[in-house]
Amino acid sequence: MSELFEEDIVNTTDDENNEETETIVLDDKDHFDTTTHFTQPILTKYEKTMIIIERTQQLLNQALPLINNPEKYTDIDDIVEEELKQKKIPFIIRRSIGNKHDYYKLSDLEIL
Repeated sequence: MSELFEEDIVNTTDDENNEETETIVLDDKDHFDTTTHFTQPILTKYEKTMIIIERTQQLLNQALPLINNPEKYTDIDDIVEEELKQKKIPFIIRRSIGNKHDYYKLSDLEIL
């Protein structure tokens, strides 16, 4: 049984009150235009924390794990860590600096 997952945008700033609608344009290979990035493609510890919290909540709400053989892991935290390590979590990171926004797929970021 396979299930399609939408990519969620994880907002890394506190501009939740901003009512603007944004259009995200991907190229023919579903990648963002890397020539327009103004931030480094490295996952910050704050972004990592937010991703872990969000993905843990999804799994607690009965979302299916995205890794093979999840039954070999003892708890949800281990599953989330392995999904992150394998870059299987379908999140888009939104970085806001001033009135500019930078978007990265989690799979495109370097995890330190």
